Amino acid sequence: MLQHGGIRLIISLKGNDIYARFIISFQGFVFYTLKGFFIMAMRLPNGYGSVIKLSGKRRKPYAVRVTIGFKLAGPADQPHAVQQYKYLEYFEKRADAVRYLSDYNAGIKVREHVALSDIPTFKDVFDLWISERENSRKGMAKGLFHVYNAAFKKFEDVHYMKICNIRHADLQEIINSNSDMSKSTIYNMMTVCHEIAGYAIKNDYITSDFSKYLTAEFRDPEQIHRPFSHDEIERLRRDSGLDGAQFALITIYTGLRPSELLQAVFSDEDLARGYIIAGLKTDAGKNRVIPLHADIIPIIRGRLLHSSDGHLFRPLSLGTFRTRVWNPYMESVSMDHLPHDGRHTCATLMESAGIPANRRKLILGHALRDVTDAVYTHVPPEALVMEIQKIHP
Repeated sequence: MLQHGGIRLIISLKGNDIYARFIISFQGFVFYTLKGFFIMAMRLPNGYGSVIKLSGKRRKPYAVRVTIGFKLAGPADQPHAVQQYKYLEYFEKRADAVRYLSDYNAGIKVREHVALSDIPTFKDVFDLWISERENSRKGMAKGLFHVYNAAFKKFEDVHYMKICNIRHADLQEIINSNSDMSKSTIYNMMTVCHEIAGYAIKNDYITSDFSKYLTAEFRDPEQIHRPFSHDEIERLRRDSGLDGAQFALITIYTGLRPSELLQAVFSDEDLARGYIIAGLKTDAGKNRVIPLHADIIPIIRGRLLHSSDGHLFRPLSLGTFRTRVWNPYMESVSMDHLPHDGRHTCATLMESAGIPANRRKLILGHALRDVTDAVYTHVPPEALVMEIQKIHP
């Protein structure tokens, strides 16, 4: 096939005969010739659509468009109809655009162009999938919803990325950063990724499965959480001007979960009374009293001087915080600890200091299983403040 401008020459061989067919297009008319004779001249029918070349330098300058209606324009006394177009797809070559338009009119399924602004995000697709599951005949158990929702929250860094821009590496990095979590947590995270990808493919948001090759690695359960030693805590104190050391010391002296500390809001009034109200995750842990040890109040006060909203650390996801702050500091001091180890250190220190179990649970946000403790015991915040002062790393 040869082509020049609006003229295409197609040569085919049948037996010993050579057939030459010209296709000439000019101003919407298409002329066909066979063996040098014109055999057809026709204009594209109304509603068929058209291929136009867009102005400027574009990677795909040829647009396929169809008329979707008309609207009135001009003065009220002399209005005129103006065509409204829908652009279906864009191509580098005109021939590909013409073929696409032909398939479209023949009823052959073609992929239509979708503006990036109309493509759903990772979070949008998760919400759509959850809604579909809840409204299905089998429905979704409340407990399973909470499991999937907790797993989904760990992908905070990609929640608002367009689903078509999500790549395997984006999700694998997040899964790797949570390798200290339980196997069930990691498996739930991977399940959520598989379901989101499946829903997106089913609804033509994406064409390839970004979850297909996700893998999980787990630490030995005995190595997941390990309290800081006395010598390590002394090193943290010497480095108390560094973000990583300050973060570790605050979790050691408060028992806050890393995610709780990243989201907690402090104030000078909190420092004056010796405790804050914070906490996430469980009913027992939400909005609980967090007593502040005297050793970390200077650190908190210093960070508050540079905070505009009461957060001690930049509002990052835990995975991002680990990558940017925690891991570099741990490597610099040759320590092998996870952010959660500070909380475990606090629990160990409180037990060694002889703090009663029910008060340890209140500080850490653990549920009180004993009916008497849960119903009849009321511990004022001031008592918890006194208890936390007993720990001496």
